[in-house]
Amino acid sequence: MKSKYIKWLAVLALGMIGTASAQPFEAEILRYSSMVDSACRAHGVDGALVHALIRAESSYNPNAVSPAGASGLMQLMPETAKRYGVRNIFDPAQNINGGVKLLKELLVLFDDDMELVIAAYNAGPNAVIRAGNRIPAYPQTTAYVPKVIGYYRDLQASLSRP
Repeated sequence: MKSKYIKWLAVLALGMIGTASAQPFEAEILRYSSMVDSACRAHGVDGALVHALIRAESSYNPNAVSPAGASGLMQLMPETAKRYGVRNIFDPAQNINGGVKLLKELLVLFDDDMELVIAAYNAGPNAVIRAGNRIPAYPQTTAYVPKVIGYYRDLQASLSRP
């Protein structure tokens, strides 16, 4: 399964050249691919979506902490981590598993509407619901959704090439 993501590594590297964000190394991405694959199989979530979220959330830095207090690869808030059984938010396997569980719940809640799911991952499901099941008009969220969708489409396209 790891070889499936090698094409995406090139897409990631090309997309990150010239950016101020941390550039993930191939070994780091490959190290987390098996964890992503395992969590995605267990919870029925598309691995490409999880990789797109991790890239947007932490650039594959397992020790990332946001100003709001979200932590780890998938940038889980402490309360969210606890809800999904994550005891050590900086443990990559636990963080990924908790993030994938959350993602699965959002996919069900928003009937697989990718934009709403991604918006809810960023702003919270209640914000999306309060916005009338639309992307909330928060600047961070309105920028975040197309960024993640772009990463997701890039990965899907790279995986579909021979």
